[in-house]
Amino acid sequence: MLPTTTTFQKKIELPLNSEIFFLKINSQKFIVLKKVNSELQYLFVPLFIKCKKKLNFLILNSDSLKPFEIVIFNNFFLSLSLWLKGFEKPWKKKLLLKGLGFKAALINDSQNLELKLGLSHVISFPIPTNKINIRLFKNTITVEGFDKVDVGNFVNKIRTLRFPDSYKGKGFWYKNEIRTLKEVKKT
Repeated sequence: MLPTTTTFQKKIELPLNSEIFFLKINSQKFIVLKKVNSELQYLFVPLFIKCKKKLNFLILNSDSLKPFEIVIFNNFFLSLSLWLKGFEKPWKKKLLLKGLGFKAALINDSQNLELKLGLSHVISFPIPTNKINIRLFKNTITVEGFDKVDVGNFVNKIRTLRFPDSYKGKGFWYKNEIRTLKEVKKT
C-alpha cells in the first residue's frame, strides 16, 4: 500500500473578458471557458481534483493524494495554466519562405492558403478559420491562434510541404531558425 500525503492546493489567475463554468457529464468533470466573441473551449478534469472559482482565480485542490496522483495533479495544473495563457494572448509562429519563385497567397477571403513551391502545380491548403488566423507579408507567413497545439500542428503541416534544402536553403524556415548549409562539392 502506497502512503498518502496531505492536501494539495494551487491557484491560477483567470484571463480577463472570459467566462468560466464547470460541467459534469456521466461522472466526468470539465472546465468550460468562453471568451468574448469566441467559441466554447473545454478541458477534462481528473476525478480526484476539486475546482472552484473565487473572484478572478481558479482554485484547484485535492485531499490525500497518492504519489502517482501528485504527478497527475501537477501535470494537469501545468496544462491548465498553458491553456488559460493562450486565451490572454494568442500563440504566434512565423514562417519564412525562401527560394526564387516561391510565393504564398490567401484565396477566397482567407479560406485557403495557396502556395507556389516550384512544383508543376499550385498547392491549395485549407485553413481552419475558427481556430487559426493567418497573415502574409511578402514571404513571411504569420500563424496565430489561442490553442498552442493547433498553431504548432498547422505550421508543421505547411513546413512539411517544402522542408529547407540543406544546400541552398530553399523552403520554409522558422523565423529565428539557424541552420548551417552544406558546402557544394567542387570538382
